[in-house]
Amino acid sequence: EYHYSIRGLGPIPATDERNASDYPTSSRQTSVPEMLESLLESRLGGRGFALRDAALLAAMMHKLVMDLSEKLVHEAFFALDYMGMLTESEADLSNLSVPTVIKVIWAWEWLHWHDFDEDRGLFVDHLTIPTHVMDEFGKLAMTLMETKFFRERHRRNPFRARTLSIAETVQLALEATEAMGMWQDHDCKAMKRYLRHLDPEDDGRVPLNLVYDQPVAKDAHGEQIFRFSESQDYLRSVGALDEYMPSEPQVLVSNYLLGPANCYRSTALHTFCCLNECDAVLGEVERIVGGPSAAPHVLVPLLGNITSSSMDEAHSLSQVLVQKLSAISVQNGGSVPLHGRLFAQWLHFAFPYECPYPHVTQKDLAGNTLMTSYFRGHSNSSANWTDEEILLFAEENAQLNITLRAIVCIAFMLLAVVAMYNQIRVALRRARSVQKDMRVFDIEKCS
Repeated sequence: EYHYSIRGLGPIPATDERNASDYPTSSRQTSVPEMLESLLESRLGGRGFALRDAALLAAMMHKLVMDLSEKLVHEAFFALDYMGMLTESEADLSNLSVPTVIKVIWAWEWLHWHDFDEDRGLFVDHLTIPTHVMDEFGKLAMTLMETKFFRERHRRNPFRARTLSIAETVQLALEATEAMGMWQDHDCKAMKRYLRHLDPEDDGRVPLNLVYDQPVAKDAHGEQIFRFSESQDYLRSVGALDEYMPSEPQVLVSNYLLGPANCYRSTALHTFCCLNECDAVLGEVERIVGGPSAAPHVLVPLLGNITSSSMDEAHSLSQVLVQKLSAISVQNGGSVPLHGRLFAQWLHFAFPYECPYPHVTQKDLAGNTLMTSYFRGHSNSSANWTDEEILLFAEENAQLNITLRAIVCIAFMLLAVVAMYNQIRVALRRARSVQKDMRVFDIEKCS
């Protein structure tokens, strides 16, 4: 709902979200899993997550984010007052002018990543000339304030200056925290338009050397909005590099946009990243289909009528894409699984600027997520296959896959029946043991 990207719970480890040098060292930089692990383990006792537990986790994370935001607003007031940046009339925090509220929001955002006691000089510098992210939070807060004043226009005195109390300012910061996910995405859209302009084939891929040749993009104040300076190793590790032709690597636009390097520098608990526009495409399909899978004749007209931010109007699917979709359905008994990897891959080719290419991931012995690069050089691994090879495999070997699928299904069914039988035997044995113990207990109790 709020488009948070929780540190430590995404596909990219928290330590890889940016280069370590980009972040100041702070005691607040703790990932959410580290904070909640002991609590959840004590509550669940290793039993795993139920749906209710997942909802509880989401509520707990939201409360952690809100509690930290509220705490930092009060610290922002203290920092501004200590540096003499509040007027005498505002020192009691009962009537804060609009410019002062914006300054509080700037300070509040700054304190997420800096220690006031150690960086007071930097605090003054950034309050004088705010960073791009601080300025974005200020603009959002101004929009929220204008909405609040308009909503309360019949209750406020039109002859008095518009002010907010400290409680209203705290609430404004909390609303900004919840609204920033959608607000900040315009930077991502600007980056997407910029990269698409560089795409020679309009297929969602830009030559890497062309990306590196681009200048730094700045806003009207000269503040950097984005720059393309990530190393080739980084792009490979986050799945944003297409090396089908090793001598001519290309950047996958949608994968790059969703990479951790494009996330806002926000709180240690969460950050704001570019929105995954493929979620809207898949969400529309799920809404109309109303099930986990659908036949190609249902999906083709549906997906052909969906538009996105990179399309001025809906476009019909190419015959090649239609054939690939049919091949996926043949492999899966006549329907296309909406949440399978092949359909996610197909969506990438149908909507190359919205849907990222789904790279294969696996975990090592230590439980760490392994990116596609881990499998390079390993023979007999589908992670080394190109896009065309995987879809071609689905198309050319559909009938063979059905046969193998049937054999595997029968084998697993037999194994499941045997396992169920063993479980029933164990349960009956335990039940008899419990009944025997209870009879002994009753006898001893009666005697």
